Amino acid sequence: LDLAVRTAIQTLGASAGGVALCTDDGEALELVHSRGYEPAVLAHVMRIPIESALPACEAVRAGEAIYLD
Repeated sequence: LDLAVRTAIQTLGASAGGVALCTDDGEALELVHSRGYEPAVLAHVMRIPIESALPACEAVRAGEAIYLD
């Protein structure tokens, strides 16, 4: 996962990135790997309820990619 995240960050010119997976019960996204985020930020995004109004959660609920500028 580290190679994928590093490559995505570099390709997109981002300062940070990560991979989150849906929990078995489908109720949340859990961050399984990240790079570039401050510890204080990570503390708030390790587990995100799937109903949150965040792009990653919206993409999972919609079943399609969401592209941000």
